[in-house]
Amino acid sequence: MGFDFDGCIREVPGISIDCFANNDELNKFKDCSTFFLSHCHSDHMTGLFDGFLSNFQSNDKLKLFCTVESEIILRNMASIDGIDATAVLDRTVTKMAFDREYDLDIDGFQVKVTAIRAKHCAGSCMFLFKTEYSNVLYTGDFRYYPKQLKCISALRDFHINKIPLDTIYLDTTFLLGTLKSYPTKKRAFRFIKNEIRQFRLKNPNGIVHIKRPANLGSELMIKMLARAFETKIHVEDKLCELYKDIANVRPFLTSDPSETFIHLLPMDENCKRSHECEIRPTALWFAYYQKTTKQWKRIDEKGRLRIAHSMHATANELRAFIEFFKPRRAVALAYPDGGSIEEVQEKEEDLQQFACYIIAALKLAKMSFSGFIKEIPGLSVDSFQKENFKKSSTFFLTHCHTDHTTGLINGFLNHIYANSNLILYCSSESATILKNMYPAHTNLLDNIICTLPFNKNWFISINGMSVGVTAIRANHCAGSCMFLFRTNESTVLYTGDFRFHRFELEEIKALHYNGRPIELDNVYLDTTFLKQKTYKFPTRKRAIHLLLREIDDFLDFTAGQGIVHISRPANIGSEIIIRSLAREFNCLVHVDDECYNLYRGVEPVFSCVTNNPNNTFIHMCKPGKPGTNHFCNCPAALKIRLSAQWYAIQENTDWVQWEGDRAVNIAHSMHSSREELEAFLDYFKPGCAVALVIPDGYSREQIQKELICLMGTEGCF
Repeated sequence: MGFDFDGCIREVPGISIDCFANNDELNKFKDCSTFFLSHCHSDHMTGLFDGFLSNFQSNDKLKLFCTVESEIILRNMASIDGIDATAVLDRTVTKMAFDREYDLDIDGFQVKVTAIRAKHCAGSCMFLFKTEYSNVLYTGDFRYYPKQLKCISALRDFHINKIPLDTIYLDTTFLLGTLKSYPTKKRAFRFIKNEIRQFRLKNPNGIVHIKRPANLGSELMIKMLARAFETKIHVEDKLCELYKDIANVRPFLTSDPSETFIHLLPMDENCKRSHECEIRPTALWFAYYQKTTKQWKRIDEKGRLRIAHSMHATANELRAFIEFFKPRRAVALAYPDGGSIEEVQEKEEDLQQFACYIIAALKLAKMSFSGFIKEIPGLSVDSFQKENFKKSSTFFLTHCHTDHTTGLINGFLNHIYANSNLILYCSSESATILKNMYPAHTNLLDNIICTLPFNKNWFISINGMSVGVTAIRANHCAGSCMFLFRTNESTVLYTGDFRFHRFELEEIKALHYNGRPIELDNVYLDTTFLKQKTYKFPTRKRAIHLLLREIDDFLDFTAGQGIVHISRPANIGSEIIIRSLAREFNCLVHVDDECYNLYRGVEPVFSCVTNNPNNTFIHMCKPGKPGTNHFCNCPAALKIRLSAQWYAIQENTDWVQWEGDRAVNIAHSMHSSREELEAFLDYFKPGCAVALVIPDGYSREQIQKELICLMGTEGCF
């Protein structure tokens, strides 16, 4: 594992970054006079002192650009190693302030350069290069979380004003790691702080020994621990000297081990006092030797406590970075141990394509069905357009999500007087929700709605044809149902939006006769996730278990004083989650006024919600809606996003992903996964199937062909 870059930025000739090779194979000082240093870790400055000391006399144009802190550290490093570099550094170094643009002339080539904080170690920076022809970002070693990206002022134009970023030279240290995410640095340090506090409660005179991975990079941990325990942190003399004149770090350090019980020393150095508790903040051990992100704290085989801590961007953070800034090209700066150049280059291609891909993939797939059931003329399902009212007098509604109700009220208002026979069939719960959605049209809805109980066969007449209809629970949202239609000629199932796991199929009584699946001539199928990368989702029961577990852990961490905000994908659809939360934590769930009014009269969920934010610590409201409150944006809140779309476009992704230390994504789907669709078709073996949803980027023909492949039949068009 390490930095593996030759220093060349092809868009900016005549410069070298973090590469000071001065040998027969590669002598940067022959080709370049302008050098940049992103930070002072040894793998980024090999040959720096030798190169400048041996070349600055013969090349008076030699320049080195770095941040103010890096310049101080360079001088301290030279002093520690006994190198007389004062004259060289005085003459060659230009100290750069963060977020200030510098105009440089590099061999007649005009370049604007900005140093941007890299959040890696003291003095670390990224470099933004702007030329007449291109905009290039060199990250060096860096770590940014998704929520921090919009705060990078020097890069704001590339996001807000859509200025193209041509190339990113990217820190790919953990691009190939088995773990895609880590806790934030602050969260990792809180783990360390809590472990120390618990240890000291049991051992008031105990000694804590923390092994650091590098000389630089522990600055935030040093300050947090020193302030939390009101003590200095012991480090060796060399590190005290290295941090000399770094005002925000040096006051917290001591070279006297007797002054403190916390000792921060390198991996290969023992403390002069025996240590009773050893903590190792590490990223590599978790990245390449652990297969799961279930725990960020582990006791290794030697009894040492290892805590996940990374100074480099994780794979998920790299993807978020690329998605946010949308560069035209990405170049790897590091080739991890065990990863070939080809593997990293393949990942680079993924990163380059990811921004464009994710935008398309994240668009919610909408209902793209005309509403007509070809086997039953005069009937429309989930479509209330002008054409439907011309050809149909009998309508069915599977559920009340807006992409299934478009045109409903206006359509019936415009046609009810011309055709008094218009009728709408739906479940009783959907009828209640519709009236709550459109209170001004309650009388109209009362006149046209006929409610169907679940799992009861009803016969209706449509244009003189006798049709048997059964409403079957769809497991999608409150009131959602599938419709089973039977005529003398055919048996047709319309799923609407639905979700069934393969183990639940045998329990659908209305689709069985004498214990066997009935024969279906055609299925109009919810194909929302037919063409996504993720083959499966956790079951609803599993997703809820993960949600409750994360909330439990958070409440333990906050001693029961935490606030939880759960984002919901739609106004209805979270009913099982709400009931589970209310039952598990013996509390109501706060929702905004709009959602609260929709649930009015819909039991048992209405008994589990409140529109008073002071009644509970769990909030499931949409920001900006009437009835929301400051709790929903409280910085102390745990923010949980239940998401299917994010997981649907990724491969080999954990079902629980943290973004920073106060936000977590949990995979949760209200639609059947591809695996579940395959199981459904294999179990019922319909004669043919028609896609109800055409995902963005695909044609109806492509989706139908996919269904044909799954069924092994000729399909239906």
